[in-house]
Amino acid sequence: MRKWKLALLGVVMFVFFLVATLPADTAYAFIKTRYASDAPLILSNLQGTVWEGRAGPAQISGQRLDSLVWDINAWALLMGRVQARIEFRNGDSFGSANISRGLTGNIYARDIEARIDLQRMKLFSKVLPLGMQGALLLHVTDLAIDRRSITSAEGTLAWDNAVITVPSRVDLGNLRISLANDSDNVKATLSDGGGPLKAEGILTIAPDGNYRFLGAFAVRDASQPMLAQGLQFLGRPGADGKVATTNAGHLSTLMPFFEPPAANAPVAQKQ
Repeated sequence: MRKWKLALLGVVMFVFFLVATLPADTAYAFIKTRYASDAPLILSNLQGTVWEGRAGPAQISGQRLDSLVWDINAWALLMGRVQARIEFRNGDSFGSANISRGLTGNIYARDIEARIDLQRMKLFSKVLPLGMQGALLLHVTDLAIDRRSITSAEGTLAWDNAVITVPSRVDLGNLRISLANDSDNVKATLSDGGGPLKAEGILTIAPDGNYRFLGAFAVRDASQPMLAQGLQFLGRPGADGKVATTNAGHLSTLMPFFEPPAANAPVAQKQ
């Protein structure tokens, strides 16, 4: 019996060794041809192995990257999860993160560091087709997502030298969002850096995927008539000169990754 177990272990280790040393280009060609011909991932000039390698250029959902580097923790697979460190670069844009996915499908990310040139990498063109410029800076120490909601988030997001170019150019200044866990909810606090736009607000995301945003905006720079006109779409200024706004809904209406609520579950409505 002991010999049978040792033989089985030897076979498992041999197969594991073969997979671990399989060249990345060979594995990619096989998977792409046989199982994922329509996957939104195109890699070229692959180097290294399945577990540790690089490609460049690469395309993810149509977004070009100059280089993509990965380092997969093979031993984490034995515990039922995929865990990897990912790095990318595209001109002045770059980023890195430790990402893992468990048996339940939940996604976890730690130590996200990134600078993204929004003019070159059009991340939000489908959600906000406004024409965006400036740099998106991410410093997120902890992020957890399931199919219903964002369940945990700690860190900051900043939009430096924020500009909207469509339908006309509007300078917004510097905007910042601080992410924190608040009881069972995730709270994102919006503030500005003293630029043309006065901005303040709080976005609350519940575990069921419902969100609610309460904010107030005003024009700080009187020489920005287009900014003042843009704020009119949000409402009329109050006595303090600020335009108050409230928006609520479910994350599934913003990003298709999240599952919509059950038919009999209440969903907050936009106001």
